[in-house]
Amino acid sequence: MQKDPDPQSIDAALDWHTAIVDSVLAHRAATLAAFHTGAQRIASAFFGMTYADIDAFFVAERAEVDAQAIVTIIAAAEAAIRADYRERVQDVYRDALSQAYLELHHKLPNHERARPPFDEGGILEKLKDSGTVQAHVVTQFRDMLRQRHWIAHGRYWLLNLAANYHEPEDVHAAASVLLAALSA
Repeated sequence: MQKDPDPQSIDAALDWHTAIVDSVLAHRAATLAAFHTGAQRIASAFFGMTYADIDAFFVAERAEVDAQAIVTIIAAAEAAIRADYRERVQDVYRDALSQAYLELHHKLPNHERARPPFDEGGILEKLKDSGTVQAHVVTQFRDMLRQRHWIAHGRYWLLNLAANYHEPEDVHAAASVLLAALSA
């Protein structure tokens, strides 16, 4: 069984994030209000919890929604960048980026051509070196990739939050700049 491609835009990913955050905040407000008034309709999941416990639960929920949005936004941006790569290689454009992509494509072993390396030694490196996108834009996106890898691979290593932590809106903004430069 195969599934057809179904790329998601970075805007759709950010819209999803906004909708889920609104839902989490509304649930938090309703739950804390019920707790405060002593209402009997508080969910059983919160039974025996203090006000601070419930609040901490929703803070953790919001952090998880933010983390998943970061993964989704960066994945959507990666898909768009890979689609641009494929188009430039297949249609053999003459601009500097297309020529850099073709050079990469021809150097890859056959088994890697369908899914070339993305970061180091791959698409992003050629994108940065071609001058099509300002180097700092690619560098910023690469920094965000590290946070995505940390989240997506189980968060089992120490991540330097001072240097590598980004909010979903920051990730969306950086990805927007990168994708806009590709289509310019």
